[in-house]
Amino acid sequence: MMTLPFCVVADVDQTRYANIMQHGIVSPQLPESLGMLESEESPVTKQGRRGALLVYEALRDDILWLRIEPGQAIDEVALARRFKTSRTPVREALLLLHGEWLVQFLPNRSTIVSPLTLNNAREYFDSHLVLARMAARAATLTGRADRGTMLSLHRDFERAMSDGACEQAFRTSLKLHRMLARLTGNIFLNRYFGHSLDAGMRAKILFYFPKLDSRERLRAGVLLEALIEAVISGDADAGDNAMKALVVHEIGVILRSLYPAFGDRMDLAMEEFPT
Repeated sequence: MMTLPFCVVADVDQTRYANIMQHGIVSPQLPESLGMLESEESPVTKQGRRGALLVYEALRDDILWLRIEPGQAIDEVALARRFKTSRTPVREALLLLHGEWLVQFLPNRSTIVSPLTLNNAREYFDSHLVLARMAARAATLTGRADRGTMLSLHRDFERAMSDGACEQAFRTSLKLHRMLARLTGNIFLNRYFGHSLDAGMRAKILFYFPKLDSRERLRAGVLLEALIEAVISGDADAGDNAMKALVVHEIGVILRSLYPAFGDRMDLAMEEFPT
């Protein structure tokens, strides 16, 4: 069974989706019920494609924001009722999510949300660091940063952090980072840095934002402000260093959150009792 640590995901465009719908996906891991979609509804209409994409986008958002937990079974019938559609668009959406490693097809033909594992966490951290630093440097060099917008987002981030509103803080952070990706004007950085941000979402929701102490919350705000100021001022080296410090800070909190909470401090020595 293939499992990945932080939901490594890929963009789905209309061309790729059309190819999937036209030719199907040949994979020994796919259940027969999902193998050839056109057997139930052929040809696939434009309306059906839009329906499948709506299901896909909603499920993807639910998975990344942990509204559906890692390892949870996917109920196709319940999803069809939820989206007021047949099971075919649901199956098509699951195929797309499977292609992004967000769901897994099991031998018994059931489908689950991909569990979180640590089998390639180091590779993810390295890749994310490289992409994040490249995005910061490239965005800085363009000189197109909007000072007012970026500083406004930073104020929103600090306010959410101060209020303990973890989800709002994370959404603001993501918005700012995606803005940096767009500022680069580089379609590859925009796609793959966005890809990397998505890949780390579940880990940050579980192991970063809820685990920050008051000092670390302040530190996160300071580091983000340093990144913004570097990008606005056009200092590429400072932008690179600020992004590196921010990502290393995030990784440090995630790793610390995995450390034993109390087991290492317990005295388990057996005492002798009088008989």
